[in-house]
Amino acid sequence: MELLKGNFSFVSLNLGFCFLLGAIYWLAGLATVHLWPDSLVLVPLLFGLGFWA
Repeated sequence: MELLKGNFSFVSLNLGFCFLLGAIYWLAGLATVHLWPDSLVLVPLLFGLGFWA
């Protein structure tokens, strides 16, 4: 529980970052719908590079 203590305060302190991350997830979902076979490679690659950066 100690690790999760600051999660709610992070949202209020970094609202712009949260909106940006939400927009990236929304665009990835949109790509999944419109680029069906290619999105099976592109979306995990996008998320993998995002977490690696």
